[in-house]
Amino acid sequence: MENLGLMPRDLGGFGPEDIEIVSAFGMDVRKVNRSLHEAIFARPNSTKKISKDVSNLGVTVRMGPALDEVALPT
Repeated sequence: MENLGLMPRDLGGFGPEDIEIVSAFGMDVRKVNRSLHEAIFARPNSTKKISKDVSNLGVTVRMGPALDEVALPT
């Protein structure tokens, strides 16, 4: 497996495969209220893809707090 941008990959005996996603937050209304496994690949998506498939984890993307004045699409 490539490094995935983590330095170091092993942190106290834990690696990326030990991460359990239990919540997801977003600001784009096109992704909010969608299942994470759908929203993660929905447009717009400018993040490097490290997997072609993400299983359904039962996590729904919720609206995050707007902490700046960036206009969001409607």
